[in-house]
Amino acid sequence: MRLATAENTPKVTPTESGPALTLPDKPSIAVLPFANMSGDPDQEYFADGMVEEIITALSRIRWLFVIARNSSFFYKGHSVDVKQVGRELASAMFSKAQFVRRAVACASRRS
Repeated sequence: MRLATAENTPKVTPTESGPALTLPDKPSIAVLPFANMSGDPDQEYFADGMVEEIITALSRIRWLFVIARNSSFFYKGHSVDVKQVGRELASAMFSKAQFVRRAVACASRRS
């Protein structure tokens, strides 16, 4: 997993969808959907579940503002510019990852 920061985030301007968003007084993070690199479309469910678990775990940290799942999943399947997403979500930090899930063969011995 790689953490990116939107350094020197410019002032957020109003968009067509509504007024400008401002950064909260505490550190903020958005966990963007993971890219499934396994080639198996069935693994999308696994990837989404991992992101949801990370969002849930981070939301338990009181001094951290976590962007909602629905907001971050808007970017699923899109190539994104971290600075642009930072402006749109009013977030300073991001988690963005790719994964490949592979089966591991296990052998058991009988006595």
